[in-house]
Amino acid sequence: MVNTQLAPAATDRMRLQDIIHSLEAGTGARVLKFFAIILAFGALAMCYDMRAYRNFNTQEAMDSAQVAHNIADGRGFTTQFIRPLAVHLVETANTNSIPRWEVSMADISNPPVYPTLLAGLMKILPFHFAAQQKNFASFQPELWICLFNQALFFLSVVLLYKLARRMFDPPVAWLSAGLFAAAEVFWHFSVSGLSTMLLVVVVLGITWAMWLIDDEDRKEIPRTKRMFIFAILLGLLIGVAGLTRYSFILLLAPVLFVMGAFLTRSRILLIATVTVVSLAVISPWLVRNYQLSGKWFGTAGFSIYEGTAAFTEDRMERSMDPTVGMGLLEPQDFAEKFFTNCRDILQNDLPRLGGSWVTAFFLVGLLLPFRNPGLSRLRFFVVLSLILFVAIEALSRTHLTTDSPVINTDNLLIVFAPLIFMFGAALFFILLEQVGSANLELRFVMTAFFVAICCLPYVFTFLPPPTYPVTSPYFPNFIQRAAHWMNPNELMMSDVPWAVAWYGDRQCAWTTPNDDEQFYQLTNIKKVQAIYLTQRTTDRKFLSHMVIEEKSWERFVSDAWTQYLTKGQYEGLPNNFPLTKAPVGFLPDQLFLSDKVRWQSRTSPPR
Repeated sequence: MVNTQLAPAATDRMRLQDIIHSLEAGTGARVLKFFAIILAFGALAMCYDMRAYRNFNTQEAMDSAQVAHNIADGRGFTTQFIRPLAVHLVETANTNSIPRWEVSMADISNPPVYPTLLAGLMKILPFHFAAQQKNFASFQPELWICLFNQALFFLSVVLLYKLARRMFDPPVAWLSAGLFAAAEVFWHFSVSGLSTMLLVVVVLGITWAMWLIDDEDRKEIPRTKRMFIFAILLGLLIGVAGLTRYSFILLLAPVLFVMGAFLTRSRILLIATVTVVSLAVISPWLVRNYQLSGKWFGTAGFSIYEGTAAFTEDRMERSMDPTVGMGLLEPQDFAEKFFTNCRDILQNDLPRLGGSWVTAFFLVGLLLPFRNPGLSRLRFFVVLSLILFVAIEALSRTHLTTDSPVINTDNLLIVFAPLIFMFGAALFFILLEQVGSANLELRFVMTAFFVAICCLPYVFTFLPPPTYPVTSPYFPNFIQRAAHWMNPNELMMSDVPWAVAWYGDRQCAWTTPNDDEQFYQLTNIKKVQAIYLTQRTTDRKFLSHMVIEEKSWERFVSDAWTQYLTKGQYEGLPNNFPLTKAPVGFLPDQLFLSDKVRWQSRTSPPR
């Protein structure tokens, strides 16, 4: 009778002991540790966002976001950011017929993966696109996009930890993940709205798939079916990387080289599998671009011309017909661009890649061999990729690097920084072993000092003074008010068309290189009914842009301002410019001209 009564109590005690054991050493302990890591990363994100979060300030971020908005609204993969170059390509590809579009035109500039993911996010989360007109603080859709990218950042930290633990040991894994999580430059990328964090996740996945294939190949009895599954995954990831940023389809070259040089079993079939799968993923999109524009990569393929003597700054994408300038270029023009950019990358970008001292450890570590051949092969892959993408970045750099020297989509090398952190952390522990295992206190102090030094850029983010842009053309409430004076099917022209398309949800063409011939070429295709020029134009250099270039928009603004001061109206602008109506409150910072008065009974935008 007693035993029967005590049995439930004993069972409860055993269950309690199992739960306690699970929390101390079993599955529960791992779950608690994972949640603790999530909370720690969330605390870092909250602190950084409260201190350093800004609204988008790059062309690429707003461009991707407005394409995503179009997709989410059911308009397909279209854009309201109208590049004159894109209009020219579409016109030429359609046997010189005039391209017609109403609210938006097919986008031939952006790869599809990142905007499509953002569109799915816009379908799931409550995005509110109306900016506060008073006491504006932040644009809510951009905050959601930043949180999405920070979730990708956390995923990449976890992937790096898992990869480093599998390849090395727990100390290297923790140090690699910790240094990556505290790298200020990646936090900056996470709030920029760019596709970089997604690309980091994909490249880590590619590295992991390569490691698994090589690891399986080195076994005495490899599982061939498993190797082919990983090869298919590897091909899919390379294809996704190419559809996130076109240049990363060339990552296929170092992948195939490493596989061909080191694999010993089913080498040809595995290489064929990776190649076929990756090309099968990206080919339909390239065919779509070719059908629309006659170019496999749309306007992105013209980046090699930007920065040459014929197409300084952003003139290439703003040109209605670049064929004349392209015909004037010679091989030495491209060589000059290549070597100039290479010198800058090797002197400045590569030594401080990832904004951390760990890069120096990676470079020194190249002199030391690994006992594990798989590690040496993977490091060889990273080195090959760096060499390849130094050359690609040097040839494809555009005005985006000038606008934002580090935080831009031209920055291709930054994607490999997590792998560099991992190999740099491994060298640190190799050197630390020279101290001796007996002196644990010294090892701990040296590790703590190393981590502190590497994390200083992140720490300095929270120290005074805070940095704010002195002048910026990107005020969502201001742009929305001006854009909503236009009907959805009317075309505006601006020097910040990506911002008008994103904040104002209106189609907007990029200002042509001059206010004369090329402007009228575009307006003959679709009538430009308003022009909106911002500090991007009014703050340009006076001599080179306003005096020497007679037909520049900077000169146009100067003449308009002079005309307004002397006569009080804009009639009589150069070449009898067709847009002469303007609201008060824009000049001298900005200029808005329209074909008619659109702002009656509306309050003029604040200065």
